[in-house]
Amino acid sequence: MRCLIVASGDSVNFDFLKSEVAVADVVIAVDGGMDILAKANIVPTIWLGDMDSTRLDYQLSESIEIVKLNRDKDWTDLEAAIEFALQRRFTQIVITAVFGGRIDHFLTNISLLQKYSDIVKIKMLDEKQTVFLLVEENIIKVKKGSTFSLIPLTDLKGVTIKGAKYNTDNLTVELGSSICQSNLALSDKLEITINKGKALIVIVKEEKLFS
Repeated sequence: MRCLIVASGDSVNFDFLKSEVAVADVVIAVDGGMDILAKANIVPTIWLGDMDSTRLDYQLSESIEIVKLNRDKDWTDLEAAIEFALQRRFTQIVITAVFGGRIDHFLTNISLLQKYSDIVKIKMLDEKQTVFLLVEENIIKVKKGSTFSLIPLTDLKGVTIKGAKYNTDNLTVELGSSICQSNLALSDKLEITINKGKALIVIVKEEKLFS
């Protein structure tokens, strides 16, 4: 079961958004994410949040489940939405409209990938890029010619990359190193192994896919 969460960061391309809605079993609007969906003429399944970020007035469909959160709470609306999705037993969580805005919000959102990746398949994306946490052995489907970067969250041991312009074999990567920045996929499949440590992968899409 696939859950699409629409956050309240920078807006996304509407054609891209509709393509993600089409393959989702449930769509959760997180607070101001409702504004993004409304502008794209998309009705979510659930609207969740403390409702302090929305800018539009709505005549809501009776089909929308509303989950109102207190403004004084110990986590963000986005983390609450992820927890809500886990309670509903979704096996895949895709989050969009999550980039941009305040840097503290952005960094906290990225940190949620590290927190939840051991529990559920989770990624963040828009029409330009996809971000997720790598596990020990990864076979990743990409478009040939895509740019990708590995961003270490810890020191990394035994990083092996196959199928790229810059392949590696049992590489050690220190936290903060940029050695794995801006690589190039030479096929439609990347094989990435990390013996020890955690890293994000960012895959940059071709802009012409959603012009």
